Amino acid sequence: MEKNTNEEIDLSKLIKSIYNGFYNIIYTLLKRIYVLIALTTVITVVALILFFISEPVVKANMTVSSKYITNEFCFDLLETLNNLAYEQNYNQLSYQLGMSLKNVQKIKKIEFKNFNEKYEKLDQDTILLGLPFKIEVIVTGPEVLDTLQTSLVNYLANQEYVKIRERINKQNLTSRIESLHSQIMSMDSLKQEAKRSLSPRAGGAGGFVFGQPYEPLNIYRENFSFFQKELDFRKELELSKSFEVINGFTKLTPKRSGLLKTVGFSILASIAIYILLTMFLEILIATKKYEKEHDSIVS
Repeated sequence: MEKNTNEEIDLSKLIKSIYNGFYNIIYTLLKRIYVLIALTTVITVVALILFFISEPVVKANMTVSSKYITNEFCFDLLETLNNLAYEQNYNQLSYQLGMSLKNVQKIKKIEFKNFNEKYEKLDQDTILLGLPFKIEVIVTGPEVLDTLQTSLVNYLANQEYVKIRERINKQNLTSRIESLHSQIMSMDSLKQEAKRSLSPRAGGAGGFVFGQPYEPLNIYRENFSFFQKELDFRKELELSKSFEVINGFTKLTPKRSGLLKTVGFSILASIAIYILLTMFLEILIATKKYEKEHDSIVS
């Protein structure tokens, strides 16, 4: 019984000690509440001033299609730019994009995103060629978006790997067009010859070429087929750019957001700083009090 009684007494002392501790902390914090109010006011005002004088952040997307390189390669190229922006290596970023230092300093983020989210789940080895993808950027000010769009496309298209393949493809298409055009010209000559052979002749001779009968319509069909192929190749040549912008950056009106978040963060920061300062002051006061009592005992 005596043991239980001692345990109950010790427990009650512990609870009372904890209660007194919390009471002293709250009392100490409330004792200098005016400091908290002043600190909160100053920090909030400073945060609001910085919020309104800082440039608003704009997020924009553009959709691009690659003809010669995989989406994974495009991801690697854009990730390089994003790392430069994150590290604030603006000199190198300016060199890579061919933009002025003033403009690249407004770039905060450049990120590759698959146009279709289902491709995010594919293995890294999966080859995605010719499928659209998005480039998401975050900048401070929409006026830089037009220049940035052109610079990003040029950056991707001017890679040596891309330029070689684009040049070879254009040369092949040009050669095919020239060959077809030459054949069409030959067919035109053959059509003229066919027309002459069909003209009435003395003695009622029929239409023959090298002693063989022919069907004049076949010549026209072949001629039209060659002409259609030439048109297709010319169309392909026009669309042979290594990168095609499907949907460019839209110039957005910057909107300020996060005002409540800024005020809330300022208040929380003020409370945290106030608690730390109060604890520091109380420890300092207690230390000085202990040293003073210790010195009086010794003397």
